[in-house]
This record gives sequence, structure tokens and C-alpha cells, in this order.
Amino acid sequence: LITPPFQGPDEPVHFYRATQIANVNFIPDVQNGVVGGDTDNGYIRLVRESFDDTKLFFQPNNTIDARTVTALIKIKETDNESTFIDFQATANYSPISYLAPATGIAIADVFGMPPLFALYLARFACLFTWIALSVLALKNIPVKRGALATILLIPMLIFQCSVISADSL
Repeated sequence: LITPPFQGPDEPVHFYRATQIANVNFIPDVQNGVVGGDTDNGYIRLVRESFDDTKLFFQPNNTIDARTVTALIKIKETDNESTFIDFQATANYSPISYLAPATGIAIADVFGMPPLFALYLARFACLFTWIALSVLALKNIPVKRGALATILLIPMLIFQCSVISADSL
């Protein structure tokens, strides 16, 4: 909850790919040579209103304030209205790597939650999946359990696995 929307590495395109998987569309489409997929306009609006890459990209001192994040709650899903979005950078990843965030997005969709809630449920799903897999690895590794635990506690690794990406799996 502390990290504002789409402040993880490449999180907008990972979010778009996860929304496609949540809608049980595992294979990206190609339109006019661009790889991507149809995405609900509410999700597109969420990304566009919360992530301005001209102000935020590689500008660590520029941030999103709490008022902006609170205003994003008002964005609603538009149901059957969608637009083709380019997510070529993530299209080659296996759909399996997006099952965790897609599950969070699907749960939000089922309960009619705003897109911002879908984003945070997807993040929680990524983090929970990473924690579960980490515990499983720690229980089953025969040697050097302490070394693995140390690596798993690296702050950047924890951050990367708490935002939407294919890396939590």
C-alpha cells in the first residue's frame, strides 16, 4: 500500500498483461504489427491517470501524492468497453507467470471493485505467491538454508515481488 500505483519496474505493461490473463485470454493479439490485447477502458484510465512517465520515469524525487491516489478510487470498470493496448514487452512471458496477479484482478472483477482495488489485490497476490514459494523452498532446501533466507530478505527482491510483474513466480 505504501508504493503508489505503477511505481514498480514496468508495472503498467505487466498490469495490462495480467488483466488479459484474468479475462482468460492467454495469447496476445497482433494489430497492425503491434502485440498486445484488448483492455478494459477503466484499467487504461487508471494507468494513464496515475502514471505519467514524462514526470516519473527515472525521477526519484517526483512522486504521486496521497490525494491523487485517493482520487483514483473513483475510476470505475467500464465493463464491455475496451481498447487495444500495446504490451509487447510482456507478451512473450508465459501466462503462468501472471496467474497470481491475474487471480487478484479476477477477484476484483467478480466483486465489482474499482480498478485501483484490482491493482492492489494483484500486488497482494504476487507478494503472497512469492512468500509461499519462498517458504516452500526454505523447507525443502537440504543445505545453506541461512544463505537462501538472507537472499530472500534482500529489500529490492521483496519490493520487486510486491508489485505486479512476472518475477514473483
